[in-house]
This record gives sequence, C-alpha cells and structure tokens, in this order.
Amino acid sequence: MKPRTLKAVLFDLDGTLVDTADEFVVVVQALRAEHDLGPMDADRIRASVSNGARALVNLGLGIPFDAPEFETKRLRLLELYSKVLGSAARPYAGILPLLEDLKARGIAWGVSTNKPRAYAEPLLKALQLMDASPADYDSCRSLVCPDDVKDRKPHPESLYLNCREVGCAPHEAIYIGDH
Repeated sequence: MKPRTLKAVLFDLDGTLVDTADEFVVVVQALRAEHDLGPMDADRIRASVSNGARALVNLGLGIPFDAPEFETKRLRLLELYSKVLGSAARPYAGILPLLEDLKARGIAWGVSTNKPRAYAEPLLKALQLMDASPADYDSCRSLVCPDDVKDRKPHPESLYLNCREVGCAPHEAIYIGDH
C-alpha cells in the first residue's frame, strides 16, 4: 500500500489557530455594561469564545436563544467586536513555527471557520496570516466561512471547499479544530 501524502492542513480559527478570547472578554463586558450588568468572570467568557457569538450573548446577557430580542443583541455584540477585531488576538503559541514548517515542506494551509467572512478575513489580515491574494505558502491559501457554503460546520462541505481551493483531495488533508 502506497503511503498517503499530506498536501494541506486546515485549521479552525477561534480557539485553534488564533486566540481571540481577550477581544471577546472586552466585548462581552461592554455588552453587559450597556445593560447595566456588572462585569463577568473573564475565564467564563474565554471558555465560551469558540462556541460563537450566539453562545456569548446567551452567556453574557442570560437571554435564551429564542428570545425576541436575541438577534438584536447578537448583532450588537458583533458591532462591538468589529471595533476591537485584531487588537488583542494572537496566534496560539507554536502556530507560527508550525506554519513555517508547513511552508518548508510545501504543505498548503487554510482555515475553515464558522466566523463570518466579514470578521475572519480582516482578522487574518491584521495578524499577517493572509495577504490580499494568497499565492504562496506564506499565507492562508483557503479561507472558508459560513457565507461560502450552504451547510456550516460541522457539516464537511466547508472542508471539501478548502480542499478544492488548495488543490488537494480530502484524503490528502487534515483538519485541526477545538470542537
């Protein structure tokens, strides 16, 4: 049996490739302050960041997902996030050397995330992980967001699209995520 060749490594964004927790701590605390709620333990917020904006609104304001005002609060959280996006986010320890190693081996890398493109792309650019037209192995070769697919993760559609964009078959890629 012929050994398989690894051609791509695909990462989840928040909680795997990039630590955005400190930005969301600021955002959730600001949202709480707007509702005359006191500060929340930052570790509780950090623990929920990779669950997305809906979970953070639910945690921060204690309102159920089906509450009539829920969507308005989620949009407000995202508005607050857009003002701090990239200000405190950092690649996790070891990520930059890993990306350098992938480059040296000629292995492409990409991102599959449930973070909307309006936030994911500027974040990757702010961290210099994605240039305007990724053409080499220094940069994210494929960014797939829920806006790009019919079915968001955990459905595999986004990973299949990543593979097409980097030019490999699904069995030639691995995915690394926190969920």
